[in-house]
Amino acid sequence: MTRGEVNQAKVHFKARTDDFFVFIDDPEDFQKWRGGDKSVPLTNFISSFRIFVTHGQGNQGTFDAASRATLENEFGTSIDEEVIKQILEKGEFRTHEVRAQSCVSFPFPQTHRLRRFIPCEQKQRLENANENRF
Repeated sequence: MTRGEVNQAKVHFKARTDDFFVFIDDPEDFQKWRGGDKSVPLTNFISSFRIFVTHGQGNQGTFDAASRATLENEFGTSIDEEVIKQILEKGEFRTHEVRAQSCVSFPFPQTHRLRRFIPCEQKQRLENANENRF
């Protein structure tokens, strides 16, 4: 793994009409839980009890938070903990490297109302250019 990259773990579950996934914070505790040790609390390896849906775009597609209606249609319940347990038990565990960025956004030079995402190096260059303008 190169500098600036981190491993991201998730469990991906392909349901009848959509792809769902849950992010995993501690893969080792997850593997213990999945191996049968149900004494490991879900909060040990999941920090955000949010279920995401890719709208049929597969594992690498763009994703949104799943609506209650979508969960009810696919899993028969909209209770997050029950749906997450189903995804964790039936889904496929995956990890991949993602580029970590500490610089998130920077306003356009023309207006401070609009924001866009830019890499850290570009942010530094823009800040230096704006300082030299005055």
